[in-house]
Amino acid sequence: CVSHDVLKDFLLEHKSEVADMLRMEYDETKTIAKTIEIGVQVNGKVRGTVVIPTDCQKEEAFAVAKADAKIAALLEGKNLVKEIYVPNKIINFVAK
Repeated sequence: CVSHDVLKDFLLEHKSEVADMLRMEYDETKTIAKTIEIGVQVNGKVRGTVVIPTDCQKEEAFAVAKADAKIAALLEGKNLVKEIYVPNKIINFVAK
């Protein structure tokens, strides 16, 4: 079979490269993102997104969201009734 011969020739020529690829180790720390983009809701409607550090604290997430120009404009002059943060998922502001 021609394809078998071609594969055999390739493996013989690139033996060390194939062996190196097989020895590569999985490093989970390289697969975890340092930042995430999450949605920001105002009164239950998605009004924008912000980029925050993964697993950031509630206060920091609220500060980043309120610093966004679009969100700040929607909250301006309104009374914040409730602030909800689901870590790494969503930020929600209830305002009247």
